[in-house]
Amino acid sequence: MPPPELFLPAPQLPRVAALLRVLVEDFEVLELLAPTAPFSGAHRWLQIRKTGISTPAAARRIAALLGCEVRDIGYAGLKDERSVSEQWFSVPAPEEVQLSFPAAADLILLQQVSQPRKLRRGTHQGNRFRLRLKKVSDRIKIPSEWTFPNYFGARRFGVDNVERAEDWLRHRRKRRISPFKQGIYLSVLRSLLFNDVIAARVRAGNWVSVLPGDVVDDQGLPTGPLWGRGRSATQGEAAELESNALQHHREICEGLEFAGLDQARRGLVGIARDVVSEWLPNELRLEFTLAKGCYATVALAMLFDVCDAADR
Repeated sequence: MPPPELFLPAPQLPRVAALLRVLVEDFEVLELLAPTAPFSGAHRWLQIRKTGISTPAAARRIAALLGCEVRDIGYAGLKDERSVSEQWFSVPAPEEVQLSFPAAADLILLQQVSQPRKLRRGTHQGNRFRLRLKKVSDRIKIPSEWTFPNYFGARRFGVDNVERAEDWLRHRRKRRISPFKQGIYLSVLRSLLFNDVIAARVRAGNWVSVLPGDVVDDQGLPTGPLWGRGRSATQGEAAELESNALQHHREICEGLEFAGLDQARRGLVGIARDVVSEWLPNELRLEFTLAKGCYATVALAMLFDVCDAADR
């Protein structure tokens, strides 16, 4: 696991203890994606409700049930295994054929629509989360919207994925792994570097401020690096901060460049929007919407000291 300091919350709101995911049903995710016209084509988009299954595992199940190759299955985003998630998958299918498979408690087909292309990663607009927090130590006031440092969450890194990814990167020319595993390792290392940059800005108190030389997102908020080939788009003070934060990761930076990844940017500031909260005698029910790529557990860390039962 990355060192704990990568997940320091910004000292903005009081935090109280809370327990998350006592049950799988305590963590619900609705993928915000609406198929658009033309409702025709050689691909069928399937809205699936999955319970206690990771997105790749669900893709394998769907491929087996429909008799197609796993590589032909498309999806927009990865949803947590320990959750009830409604998300879209795509499969090749003639327009005139209605797809079906036996409903199971953990995998249910909700609807389907023909589309002209395969579903690609990042196609969705965001995710709506419905959470149940147990054993909350104090009834704090829940804001209608809040900002948070947009870290990659701890579950992105698994138990030892950072160590495995670094080892593979050093020996990648001699060690063959699957494209899927390679993608995971590269994403883990990029996430590690990004978290180091945002942690440095949290410590400096400028994670939400635009520094001279910063690259901003479409909301005018600062961004951090997803490392790869090419010169950093930042300049001046922002570039110096990023360079200092990553100076002890030069080997990883160079490895990511030689692995063929191009530089990209990710927002440093996440925003929990359209918040709905309800206090019950033994739990807090909380709903909010996040942009794609943001982690609900990271958003929660601004208000709560969360013990996530999925990490046990």
